[in-house]
Amino acid sequence: MKWGRVLLGSTPLIAWFCFSLLYHGFLVPNTAPAKLCEEITVGEYVHEGLVYTAELIRWDPVAVPILVMALVITVGAALRRLSGKGDSRDGRLAALGVGVFLYGGYVLWIGGGFLSGRFWAPALFSAILVIAFGSGEFVQRLRASSSSRRLATALGALALLGALFAFGHGFTEEGRGPIHARSLAHYRLESDGSWSMTEKAAKWWDAGLKHRRLAEGSRDRYVTSFGVIGFKGLAAGPEVTVVDRHGLADPLLARLPLDPSEPWRIGHLKRAIPAGYVVARQTGSLEGMQPGLREYDEHLRRIVAGPIFEWERLKTILSFHLGRYDHLLEE
Repeated sequence: MKWGRVLLGSTPLIAWFCFSLLYHGFLVPNTAPAKLCEEITVGEYVHEGLVYTAELIRWDPVAVPILVMALVITVGAALRRLSGKGDSRDGRLAALGVGVFLYGGYVLWIGGGFLSGRFWAPALFSAILVIAFGSGEFVQRLRASSSSRRLATALGALALLGALFAFGHGFTEEGRGPIHARSLAHYRLESDGSWSMTEKAAKWWDAGLKHRRLAEGSRDRYVTSFGVIGFKGLAAGPEVTVVDRHGLADPLLARLPLDPSEPWRIGHLKRAIPAGYVVARQTGSLEGMQPGLREYDEHLRRIVAGPIFEWERLKTILSFHLGRYDHLLEE
């Protein structure tokens, strides 16, 4: 019965994975391979994740006691459940809390991000739920048991010491790129109630409009490459084909090695554009590309742009996930 409930609760996730695999051809979005690559070691990612965590402590000190209290409640609920003294409510509370801290480990593993606190928002929200559901019984047990008070004090002290260590031993230094705390709100609400762009956003928008004008005056498909595909890409319009150097919107570049001439930063990993690729996007002909890469891109394009229910596409999806085309990239 318990496994039936787990399966029932997982149906939205299973349904989404089935849809994503059929429609997009992959379980995870293209941003995953674009932001996680083998050339960056786990140690480098974890260091960036610690920098990102220290940035949370710096800008949102309220987050630390919330996470510490959620940790203490989670450990208490888990110990009661494992010792047989607790009930099913303790088990559910412990499961929710463990999920919070597993997610925290995931944030460290991927190196965090370049927007301060963004990836910590789900963990903080869930930690607040743990506190809301478990704080009443937690306070009662603290009053009734001296061992519970000692355990809570020890866990709280360890968590706070860990936070102070992260904050005070170099992790507050910028990592491979700046972490923006508030500067990426690119629209302003003026005193008259109207909205206006920031200076940086206006520059991106103007650059996109230039590409739009060039595309309107071009007889052939207009293809260009740049890395800021938000404001600039929107202003450029649908007649402009953008080769995204960061690979966030390009399935082939997302799977290629980093550009060794460009410094990387979390969330923005630039790729070198292979020979013949821009021409291929412009004309549809892959003849100018290296043979192995050309064949690899043919399979990849069938997955992301072919008819959804075409049998050849479905077979290609299966072969791609079984690694049957990996040797083409190695070549």
